[in-house]
Amino acid sequence: MKRHISFPFQPTFLVIAVITFALSGLAIGQIGRYFFDWSHDGEPSVSSVLFFWMCMMLLCAVCMSFFTAFFILLPISRLVWGTKEIVKGNFNIRIRENEKIRELKILVKNFNIMAAALESTEIVHNDFARNVSHEFKTPLSVIKGYGNFLQQDQVEPEERITYAQKIVEYSDRLTALTDKILLLSKLDHQQTGLKCHTFNLAEQIRQVVLLFEKSWSEKEILVFPDLPEILLYTGNEELLFQVWQNLVGNALKFTPVRGSISIFCSPESVPGSVRNPHISICVQDTGTGIASESLSRIFETFYQSDTSRTGMGCGLGLSLVKRIVELHGGTVSAESRLGEGSTFTVCLPVTEE
Repeated sequence: MKRHISFPFQPTFLVIAVITFALSGLAIGQIGRYFFDWSHDGEPSVSSVLFFWMCMMLLCAVCMSFFTAFFILLPISRLVWGTKEIVKGNFNIRIRENEKIRELKILVKNFNIMAAALESTEIVHNDFARNVSHEFKTPLSVIKGYGNFLQQDQVEPEERITYAQKIVEYSDRLTALTDKILLLSKLDHQQTGLKCHTFNLAEQIRQVVLLFEKSWSEKEILVFPDLPEILLYTGNEELLFQVWQNLVGNALKFTPVRGSISIFCSPESVPGSVRNPHISICVQDTGTGIASESLSRIFETFYQSDTSRTGMGCGLGLSLVKRIVELHGGTVSAESRLGEGSTFTVCLPVTEE
């Protein structure tokens, strides 16, 4: 719930207000006295006229002081109080944007934008720390448990081998998780400067398919890489290899036995439009699909839908895909229906040499 600052008490504003009302009363009294003398004597003296204009000037000064206090000092005092709350770590502070002066209204609006951005960053930071702790805790607990079993004398040799294999398996999972976190952190701080060169994108995707040959052979999954023989693209070959590795790996993970996976270029992608040439690669599977309420969040860091939790994922793969594609100036999208499979489309712009 957002907390709006309405009227923070400031001694300075109170002093100015008291002085303003006192001087206003004095000026009004003197003006009244001027008109009283004029009505009785017929014509006021020179000193009365001068005193009258002095009171009028004083009244104008009082009005200007009140205007300054109410329309300038009060909004500034709100901003001062708001910044103190931000320093304390209270990022849900918002200031009402009802200022009359344009510059102050813009200043208040920018303050609220800053506070919202800090609040969002704090939420992401807390979620990241919580998710990292959770993802590390489970493998470490398993490793510790199997390590305790191995210390027992009555454990059979076959069981020792099994327990050792589990320890290696979960150790590999921790290593992969650490590598992905480090890569994601590196990519989040990298805006430009990718090392790019021209390579055969179609051949790279075929290499990824061969990398998973054991997986799709065991599940008797049919894989159809319907790609041209040569599909040249200029980009970072190492990072894009991770994109296809994650997408094909996910497709294999969630496609049942004797399912199928198709990898192809979308019809409009080659050679692309004249003004904005691009390459679009689609990875389509006949797997379990993704629920509609989860589809809009699958590219979030550490997010895992109920379906994906059945695997060994950590919710970082698609985040890496999105970040790598965005660094290449492209987009990634997903279409899916629960029980009918999913289609992931990566659209990469073609830069002219």
